[in-house]
Amino acid sequence: MIGKIEIFNCFFLRCLHNDLQRDAAMSSIPKGIAYRCCCVSVGGDLALNFIWNTEPKKKKGKGKTLQSTQSNKSNTMKVLTEGHKYQLSGFENAENTQEIQFIEKTPIEGTTELKTVNDGTTNEELLEVLIDRMNYLQGKFPCRENAIVITKLQESLMWLEKRTADRKKRNVEGKQLA
Repeated sequence: MIGKIEIFNCFFLRCLHNDLQRDAAMSSIPKGIAYRCCCVSVGGDLALNFIWNTEPKKKKGKGKTLQSTQSNKSNTMKVLTEGHKYQLSGFENAENTQEIQFIEKTPIEGTTELKTVNDGTTNEELLEVLIDRMNYLQGKFPCRENAIVITKLQESLMWLEKRTADRKKRNVEGKQLA
């Protein structure tokens, strides 16, 4: 695990418009710590989740190793090529590794076009794999948490597909343009 992740849940009835409730919840977050906040509906109530990392961020770089967040396993994920290639260790046998290669493109000199230097998968395809796996697990071991994970994965896929559609509409997909 890179850092200790803490989650603080606050349940509010009906709405989060009460600034005093929100400020009271936020006061439990350590000063100077960046946090992420999300709001979800839970049985008609709203839950405000504050998530923060209490450890400093590690320097990014090639070859970094990240420990698993599962305390009972010593799995690691190694970055082979930042943003493109990763080595994953087996869940029960860390020596059993596999690699995930994302498509890697570089600019063609003098143009805004990109060329593929390493073929691989996409974020969207990996999310589809995770959605399929979570649906399988939900069929065998149904629970609220699995349902939430499936929803969030589907939402992530939707936003990536929207980004691609927007880029295509602006005629910048596959180009080194924002």
